[in-house]
Amino acid sequence: MKRTLTIFYCFICFVGIAKEPLQLWYDEPAVVWEEMLPLGNGRLGMMPDGGIANERIVLNEITLWSGSPQDPNNYEAYRSLEDIQQLLLQGQNAEAEALVNANFICSGVGSGHGHGANLPYGCFQNLGEMHIQYHHQHEDITGYRRQLDLPTAMAKTVYKAGGTMYRREYFTSFGNDVGIIRLSTQGEETLNFSVTLTREENAQANVSGEELQLFGALNDGYGGRGMQYMARVRILHQGGRLVTEGNRLRVIGAEEAVIYFSAATNFRNNPYEQVSATLMTQALQVPYSDQRKAHISTFQRLFNRVSLELT
Repeated sequence: MKRTLTIFYCFICFVGIAKEPLQLWYDEPAVVWEEMLPLGNGRLGMMPDGGIANERIVLNEITLWSGSPQDPNNYEAYRSLEDIQQLLLQGQNAEAEALVNANFICSGVGSGHGHGANLPYGCFQNLGEMHIQYHHQHEDITGYRRQLDLPTAMAKTVYKAGGTMYRREYFTSFGNDVGIIRLSTQGEETLNFSVTLTREENAQANVSGEELQLFGALNDGYGGRGMQYMARVRILHQGGRLVTEGNRLRVIGAEEAVIYFSAATNFRNNPYEQVSATLMTQALQVPYSDQRKAHISTFQRLFNRVSLELT
């Protein structure tokens, strides 16, 4: 028997208050990282800021960790165990604690007090960023709204520029395990935009055929190559044309476009290049409407298990 609990909830937003069930919404683009809309399927993550002229989307892959295997065990720690026990029996707790702190610690530099990206212990690393530059008029913007729908794990951005309505829809697919962004217009103008992938360090971007790629290896903590990764972006469009301009993809004069993002790392010897390519190939073969439907259906099997309402 399904038990339903009820909750009256309030989400206080930076520039707005959610007025629809389980939805966060804003009437302007994000200014800082904390205002971006988080999306994730357990492995991939995307955080769009909803920018009008230039949009920044932070990308993540859950296994991307710098550093490398190490043995930080302190094999001499046992030598002070008897002295610690004696101090405790004598009630000299402070002295025992000092001895523990001096001897019962791991060797090595650890996490570097939060700065472990280039140390053997390492730390989680952002995969990179997708930047979308929109080549349309950026004045006379009205009706701006970006939102995160919790029941569907999808984000949206909508606004009107001049006589054209622009719509964006984002999700990290629970069906095909890729990130998906659908762009569309309604009105006088068509879609004109370009896409790049960037990462501040340990990365190289290039275009191969009609695919944008970002790849590299993180620091292993000893000055060498650590975990390797590959991110891929492809664009399917209706109308218009796709061209390459250096290390960017550009769509000109399209009525609709869907951007696909796949990524993988060599964590536990995963064949990351093959896996990221296979995920992309499989996703491109499924119509967008089917991708969206499968994503919502799979996610809601988890999300709809419990509802909560306070009155």
